[in-house]
Amino acid sequence: MIEVHLRLVIQQPQFLPWSGLWAKVAASHRYVIYAGVKFDKGDHQHRVTIEDGQWIGMQVSDHDRNKLIKDVRISDLHSLKKIALTIRQKFMTKKFRYGDRLDALVVTLESWTSKNMLDLNGKLFEQMMAIMGLETDLHVDLVDRSGMDKIEKLQQAVEQWGAPGCEYRDRET
Repeated sequence: MIEVHLRLVIQQPQFLPWSGLWAKVAASHRYVIYAGVKFDKGDHQHRVTIEDGQWIGMQVSDHDRNKLIKDVRISDLHSLKKIALTIRQKFMTKKFRYGDRLDALVVTLESWTSKNMLDLNGKLFEQMMAIMGLETDLHVDLVDRSGMDKIEKLQQAVEQWGAPGCEYRDRET
């Protein structure tokens, strides 16, 4: 009998994630967007680096700096239209063979009306999965795990989202 193990990935949301993250998603059975942890304004939860080292990102409120990711709000919805325009100008040209596949993402950015950052990240993530033909189970973890250290947070998330007997593998053990 062949034993099949659940490949589970738990990661904080990223705005328009880098290609390595998509390799993780493609290799996993279940991907969990980990949104019940503290927002890090210096991370990629609301911004991304594009081809020439330029950052593009949605504007978030300064007072959201200490909130959980699930509670962060977009302060300027017009910034999303600027991101859409940048994507159109830089990546939806003849230079990029499959740039036309980004149209759904651009339309979403142009027409987005919710101020919830996580909702937008989730929608764009689902659209990218569809573009790439990925069928990984996608879940969003909203549990507030404040007061726990990083290992405890991950162990609890693995227990919640993993298969029976699934364990968190610490590099030190």
